[in-house]
Amino acid sequence: MKSYLSEEDRLKITIRKNYLERDAIKAKIINYINRLTYLCSDEKWENCKRARHKRAILDEHLVNLPEFTVEKRPKLEDDLTTVTRNKRLLQIGLFDHLKKAKDALEQEKSNKTIQMHQMQNKRVEDKLEEERKMFEKNELEHIENKIIAYIKDIKNLEKNIKNDEGKLVKLTLINHYDKMKNFISTNTYPTIFWRPLKYNEKTELLQKNTQDFIKKKIEAIKSTNYEIDFNDEGWMQQFSNLKEMINRKIMAHGERQAEEDEKEVEEEDKEVE
Repeated sequence: MKSYLSEEDRLKITIRKNYLERDAIKAKIINYINRLTYLCSDEKWENCKRARHKRAILDEHLVNLPEFTVEKRPKLEDDLTTVTRNKRLLQIGLFDHLKKAKDALEQEKSNKTIQMHQMQNKRVEDKLEEERKMFEKNELEHIENKIIAYIKDIKNLEKNIKNDEGKLVKLTLINHYDKMKNFISTNTYPTIFWRPLKYNEKTELLQKNTQDFIKKKIEAIKSTNYEIDFNDEGWMQQFSNLKEMINRKIMAHGERQAEEDEKEVEEEDKEVE
């Protein structure tokens, strides 16, 4: 089957395809880096910032509102019957409810069934915490393996791009100078190629000298390296820094959780005494 694309066009298509694949892989790596960055961030701090930002926006809208004064309402004086009734309702309703709640809480502390239930809940929470830590560890390992594989793919694509672009530059220059063989070049710089209407012995000699010059130029182009170099993005360094931050955060969370557990145990011991 006859190919309608020249070698130069095929190289351009291949280079463009490799660049697109490289950009797609870079986007995946950036996505993983962003996930790790999110794990390092403090959600509470972000929520506080959003709340402050929201309040600031509301304050901006309230600045231009007209001032107004609230009319003072006349103070109503309750009679003795109403005051007595309110006190009785408060004592019967709220105080009795609080007393019953306090008694129920004391009974729960001394109830073995409830204590066993609380211990079971504590074991479940510890189990969930261990599973969460294991999940984060596995996720970090998964992300690390993915980033290493993606970096390897990018290196291969960059190697192919370097080779193809070097070939493309050489091929373009060779085709360009090869067309100049039918012209005569000047000895001045920049070189000007010209062609007479009719050739004579002198112009034919000049053309032959130009052809020899172009042959040397083409040989120099073939021996020249036109490959480009790609900068190292430092993905693994970023991943290592984020991984270290996450590990420190996990350790700090574990220490804080241990301190809270110790305080709870001390409070329970005091209540038992």
